[in-house]
Amino acid sequence: MEGYKIADDAIDAKQEDQEKRALDEESRKLQSDATEYLKTGNYPKAAELFEKIVHHQIQVNGEQDATVGTALHNVASVYIKMKHYDKAISFCLEAVRVRKIGMGEDHVDVASSLMKLGTVYCATEKREFALMAFREALSIRQNKLGMRDPGVGQVLGHIGVLHFEEGENLAALVSLQDALAIARLSEDGNHEKGEILCNIGTVRLKRKQYEQAIVALDESRRIQQLEYDDAHPIFMGTLNCLAYAHSKNGNNKEALRIYKKILRSQIAQHGAFHVDCSRTLSKMSIIYEKMENYSNAKDCTTEVLAIQSKELRPNNPEYLESRKTLARIDHYLKKGTK
Repeated sequence: MEGYKIADDAIDAKQEDQEKRALDEESRKLQSDATEYLKTGNYPKAAELFEKIVHHQIQVNGEQDATVGTALHNVASVYIKMKHYDKAISFCLEAVRVRKIGMGEDHVDVASSLMKLGTVYCATEKREFALMAFREALSIRQNKLGMRDPGVGQVLGHIGVLHFEEGENLAALVSLQDALAIARLSEDGNHEKGEILCNIGTVRLKRKQYEQAIVALDESRRIQQLEYDDAHPIFMGTLNCLAYAHSKNGNNKEALRIYKKILRSQIAQHGAFHVDCSRTLSKMSIIYEKMENYSNAKDCTTEVLAIQSKELRPNNPEYLESRKTLARIDHYLKKGTK
């Protein structure tokens, strides 16, 4: 009878609602546990639980719901941390597909998954695919967030680095300068500004625009020294580029000053007999040779060989090159050149 049918439907609907709530509670519990595993670095367990969340969300909301896309995105993030890039690409692609259906093709969350996808393609050196993903993300963010949004600048920075890695230095410079212009609009984000400026300086070096490289790298240095300690790899990398730019621009004394600062930090962190110290001493030796100060060049190279003889094999290319350098310097010294 009709009345009984309606009552039965009501009972089924109530039961279905209770089941959904139970599944939602289970998803929340899984989310909490997975996040905790993620914080503690237990990535395999975190991935396992995040994948369970995907299945729970499908049960609750259907295969193409936005919550499923979010869950897929989270799984991809964990696999990126684990460097399981094939799995990460698979989950990123599925996250993009589901989010486009559940949220719309131009939703900002779609752009977030595209950024994640581009990052994985970069890690696997599939730069053409990475560029496609970043450009689609850029278009969405520009349309939805505006041309000056920090998220737009973030994508431009990634695109600039990709162009540089492909040897497209002018295109890299344009993207990076656009990214910097956006970053300068914010009082925050010094980390991003410092990174972009360092990348601009690196591109300028590649284009042999040494004075402009120095300007960018020196500003990056000033920002980064407020963000990092003296021995931080990022800060040290910027200092190395800055010293090199000064040496190429003919300012050898300034290059030496910076290399000595780098060496002091390396000694403080690693001790005097570390390969990193030997590499900085090698660069100092080159500068001294340029200045025709062969006595100091020999002192540096002798220290380099002392370190390398303990840390490297006799057939190591760096060790062999250092021996050639010492022989060359000895030749100049025997000729009586100071």
